[in-house]
Amino acid sequence: MKSTDITYVFGAGASCQAMPLVSNFSTRFDSFRNFINTGGFNNASDLVGAANEFADQIKSHLSFDTFFKKLFHQKQERNITRYKCVLLVFFLYEHLLMPESEQDSIILEKKYNIDPRYDALIAGLLKPVMGRTEFYTNINFITWNYDVNLEFALHNFLDHNQSFYEFLERHRNEQVFKIDDQIKVIHLNGFIYHKTLEYVFQQTQFVDSIQNIITDFSEQKLSQWARFIKFAWEGEPSVNEVCDWISDSSTIILIGYSLPLYNRMVDSKFLNKNIIKDKLLIIQDLKANEIKKIIKSDFGIVDMFGNSRVAGLPTINLIENCNSFFVPNSIFPV
Repeated sequence: MKSTDITYVFGAGASCQAMPLVSNFSTRFDSFRNFINTGGFNNASDLVGAANEFADQIKSHLSFDTFFKKLFHQKQERNITRYKCVLLVFFLYEHLLMPESEQDSIILEKKYNIDPRYDALIAGLLKPVMGRTEFYTNINFITWNYDVNLEFALHNFLDHNQSFYEFLERHRNEQVFKIDDQIKVIHLNGFIYHKTLEYVFQQTQFVDSIQNIITDFSEQKLSQWARFIKFAWEGEPSVNEVCDWISDSSTIILIGYSLPLYNRMVDSKFLNKNIIKDKLLIIQDLKANEIKKIIKSDFGIVDMFGNSRVAGLPTINLIENCNSFFVPNSIFPV
């Protein structure tokens, strides 16, 4: 391993220009329900009913993660599958939906169907070599997000001659995507997956894509796709592999990740003082200082004192500008 290897850890904020956050989830989900209910779709009543049930439930919970954890402890496996199917349809809708007007964009807090910062990140990490793809260093991506914004960006640059669905099939191994020797991706919460992702950039196919998803829901075919959505408490994700990635990296970059309590048992295994020691930890978030406080108080990670490096302690840098994802200068040749 080269000393410049880097690992990105993505939270929901890393996709906030396209996908919902906890703070606007209810607004976005209500918009989705209204669209399904008034769109004149065939077989929509089953999905509308399930979506209404789901909406009523999450109103009394801090997030849908909390609701699913309650179902998990109550051993309600049938409802877990049912509502995962609802969640899958909603996130597919979010990937397919492009705001039609500036007013829609403001109301929904949604600018794009795919967050363009991922494309810019992959472009910046690639060496300018015509005809082949080579990155400046080995890069690991650890994400808690269900969306496939990152995979779209990788597909655009690395394998655009085949369909996106084929790209996912080629590199997928449960929650892990091993793109090549330089790029690896782990979705700790699983990911959304369905054949209609082929039409993300084809707005003329938008209505037909939604109809296909609704038909799959009514015919109970979505569970085969919804099983790729997972939560931290549903079995052990690839934590050992993640720990190896972090250990072999000199720089760890947390982007848009608030370190929520329900992921703590996993996060604490790879974000701890023994693994993070002597590394550069970058926190990129609008509330970066608050996240640093959580890192120090809840994870027991203390950074260097003043401007002097202290053996065994990490260096923690904060970035509150989130217009683009941070790329460390250390990976570029001098």
